[in-house]
Parts: sequence; structure tokens; C-alpha cells
Amino acid sequence: MNLSLKSLTLIALLFVAASTAISGASSRSQPVFHYGPRVSTLSGVVDTRVYPGPLNYESIRRGDEAETIWLVKLSKPIMVADDGKYNEQEIGVNEIQLVIYDPKLERRLERRIGKTAILTGTLFHAETGHHHLPVLLEIGSLRISDE
Repeated sequence: MNLSLKSLTLIALLFVAASTAISGASSRSQPVFHYGPRVSTLSGVVDTRVYPGPLNYESIRRGDEAETIWLVKLSKPIMVADDGKYNEQEIGVNEIQLVIYDPKLERRLERRIGKTAILTGTLFHAETGHHHLPVLLEIGSLRISDE
């Protein structure tokens, strides 16, 4: 079968249009959140996970420190909008790394591992090797219905 350049161009344009429509529909169906300074409230299951940390952030077996992070597993994926500065858009986010500065809050979270919590704080994009997920939430408050 011999297709003309015009036919190939039309097929390519239709493919791009269909891909864009599918991608756009997918991101529009997800709740949209924004990076700080806006405050976000998210609900999900609290958990921890171990990642390789310093020295090379590659392999605990090969000598990197084990680094345990807090995270929340969301029930539905979200989109985090680009802030036009340093934080880039993320689509299909279903896990967010938690940043906790308050030891009392961390103790409360320890009792929530595997359970649902409502977390309020500010979102920011991963910046360092210690940030193991693309989006992080600096927790300001934690609400738990059965405490």
C-alpha cells in the first residue's frame, strides 16, 4: 500500500489530536490541587516506605542508607497544577510523600499506619534526593475521625 505524504500527514494529525483529547480528558477528570502557598486538604491511607538514601540513593544492598518516608495513598489520583515557577504539573498522582516537622504529629501518624487520615498542608514538588515521590505535602494539621 502506497500512501501519499498528504495522507500520512493527515493520519499523524489525527493521531496527535486523539492523543491530546484522551490526555486532556484524563487530567480534567482528576481533582486539581495547587502548590503552596495555597493550603490543600487530602484524604488517604497513611503508610511508610523504605528507599535508598545517602550515599548514592540507589541501593541499600550496595551500602546506601535506608531512608524511611511517610506517605499518603490517595483513593483517587489527583492532578497538581504547574505554578509557573519551580513546581511542575503532575498528573495521576496517587501517592504523596509527607513532610512532618512536629514530633507530636508524627506520633499521631504512627497510630494511623494502614488507616485513613485527613491531612492539611502545602504541596511542593520534589527537589532533593530525600524526596522520593514527585509531590510532597508539608503537613500543617491532621484530622482523624475516630481519635
